[in-house]
Amino acid sequence: MSKFDLREKKPIPIAKAHILFDLHGVLVSKKELSKKYDQKVITFLEKQFGIPKKDASRAVEEANRKWVRFWDKAKGLPPEVIIANYEHANEVWAQSLVKDHFQGDYRQLAEFLEYTVPSQICCRYPEVLAEICAFKEQAATLHIASSAHTRHTFGILAGCHLLPYFTTIVGLENTRAVKSDILYYKKMLQLVGAKAEDCLFIGNSTTEISLSKRMGIRSVFITRELTKESIASSAALAEQADLVLPDLANLLLHLRESHLIE
Repeated sequence: MSKFDLREKKPIPIAKAHILFDLHGVLVSKKELSKKYDQKVITFLEKQFGIPKKDASRAVEEANRKWVRFWDKAKGLPPEVIIANYEHANEVWAQSLVKDHFQGDYRQLAEFLEYTVPSQICCRYPEVLAEICAFKEQAATLHIASSAHTRHTFGILAGCHLLPYFTTIVGLENTRAVKSDILYYKKMLQLVGAKAEDCLFIGNSTTEISLSKRMGIRSVFITRELTKESIASSAALAEQADLVLPDLANLLLHLRESHLIE
């Protein structure tokens, strides 16, 4: 555990605290989710459309390559068009999966898969549920802050049996921004209905930590899914965080010891 620049702020009373958790790499394993997600989609293509496993695997790889391009492009999209671009990318993804095997609405198929596939997968980290329950027992208000569309986030939380614990799901369509954009954090505060000084953001990206700090939000930097090289290269930016931890184990205790929460 490392402590950085506590800025002499008063601790947030826990009953007044709004804890904003990033999803991938903080609550759930992004690597495990991606692997299981692809496996579920391949099985779906086999069972529903009779596509041979080898062909289904190739289709998933091709669809995923196209999908990655959206996130590269999304960083520069204005709020008024980002959702339309997202839905179009989703539609292209679904069409790449089934091609001539499906004559229906590709966008509806994509929306269906975006929720149902992750809802069948549990990839939360071992300590997460106990830590979430510890916060709820102390009357803290918990939220999810993710760049994903909320229907996808709902699916992940349902699959991980975490859905009942969170008050607000902050995502792409209700912020119309990605988390590399300061607009996301402005919208995030509006959506959770809290002042920045009452919020604590927990993430695993130095960009997210930097932008949340610009908004006056205290932050915890989680290094769990980062490589040693990326941790080293992120060290300077990580110093903007109020606390740096390898994972969420004993999170509430660490926050109290660091005088971030009381």
